Amino acid sequence: MSLSDEVVQMLESILDINENIFGLALLDASGKVLAQTPSWDIRRDGPGFVNSWDNNTGSVTIQGIRYITVENTPERLINTSPSGKGHVMGLAAGDAKLVAYINPAIGPTQVLNDAFLVAMQIGKAI
Repeated sequence: MSLSDEVVQMLESILDINENIFGLALLDASGKVLAQTPSWDIRRDGPGFVNSWDNNTGSVTIQGIRYITVENTPERLINTSPSGKGHVMGLAAGDAKLVAYINPAIGPTQVLNDAFLVAMQIGKAI
C-alpha cells in the first residue's frame, strides 16, 4: 500500500492538533509501518501491536515498554504503562491502524477525539 502525500500530511497534522501526542505511526492490517513520525520508530513492534489488538491479549510492548490494555474495541485499543511511561492508543483508520504515543502526564482519553477524527479521514483517503 502506497501512501499519498495527503495521507502523510493528515498523519503529521495530529501532532499540530494536540501537543500531548508525542509520536505516531500508521500500520497496515499485518502491523507493517506505512508511515511514522521521526520521533517514534515502532517497525519491530507493529505486528505485535496489531496481534494484541486482534486477539485481546491484555497488553502490548512498544520499544521495550509494556503497556496494559484498558480498552479494546474494533475501533480503538487504549493501553497505559503501569510504570508511568505514558500511553499507547490505536485507532482504526479504514483497513489501517493509527497508533499514537501519548504524554504520560495526561489521560489517553484527553486526545481521543482529536486523533479519532483524523484517523477517520485517513481511513477514507487510503
